[in-house]
Amino acid sequence: MPVRSFSLSAIVDASPERVIDFLMQLDAHRGMHPYLQSAQLVGSGVDSGDHPWWDWRIVERPALGPLRYTIRFPARMTREAETAMRGRVRAARGCWLLTATSAVAGERGTEVHETTTVTAPWPVVGYMTKHARIAHARTFAHLPAELSRTVS
Repeated sequence: MPVRSFSLSAIVDASPERVIDFLMQLDAHRGMHPYLQSAQLVGSGVDSGDHPWWDWRIVERPALGPLRYTIRFPARMTREAETAMRGRVRAARGCWLLTATSAVAGERGTEVHETTTVTAPWPVVGYMTKHARIAHARTFAHLPAELSRTVS
């Protein structure tokens, strides 16, 4: 099955732990993510590597040309460390998005880096990658302001 990937980064004014805390809360991304309608937490646990995970039920409304349609799918976010997480999303039958995200403190603030790998059948891998990139890029573009607003 074809695989494509892309990477994004942002500099934010928040601790690396706070950045990952926020990114793990998918229900907080509404308004940042262009397609997200809702994210509902449906389960949690710990994997065999002793990493906590959270399962989400996602509803999105992406576009196919001028038409919008609704999709519902599961997502699992796993906290690999205080400053790192991974995501596994089954966006459609045979279509997977895997994300690896890290946050590292630096002189200019915390650098957040995410690599997304899209696996999908060849007729839709380009479409899936394009819309994943659009959604994640917009989320990353809004991340600095959102974290500044939500820091307590």
